[in-house]
Amino acid sequence: MNTQQKNKLKKLTKAADDLQAQGVAALKSFEQAKPGEESVAADKHLAEVEKKYSEAKARVEEYQAQLDAKKTPATGKPTSGKITITAKKDGFRRCGMAHPAEPTTHPAETFTAKELAILEDETMLVVVRG
Repeated sequence: MNTQQKNKLKKLTKAADDLQAQGVAALKSFEQAKPGEESVAADKHLAEVEKKYSEAKARVEEYQAQLDAKKTPATGKPTSGKITITAKKDGFRRCGMAHPAEPTTHPAETFTAKELAILEDETMLVVVRG
């Protein structure tokens, strides 16, 4: 998982957590109300928060499923395809090779899963699968 993917997943997870916290606070407020003071507005508020939370949670789960689909098999090699790498500085070295400033395509099996993770996390490189 590269840095951009990690950041997106963290953002989605935080949104879901924030919505859950809002729902819990609304629920406590509702539970602490005196009998007869529960209002339709409180019910509506809870329903809205629950809906937003469910939607955010679904987005997180969908994104996680997309990431899981891209995982590599136990061999440590990417499943198939190509890896295109562009260095932000010509000749930048990572994982035992110099990377040019021009996009260079490699067979996916050139790198292990660990090497690919290192390359994707490197801010001096732009790595594109496929």
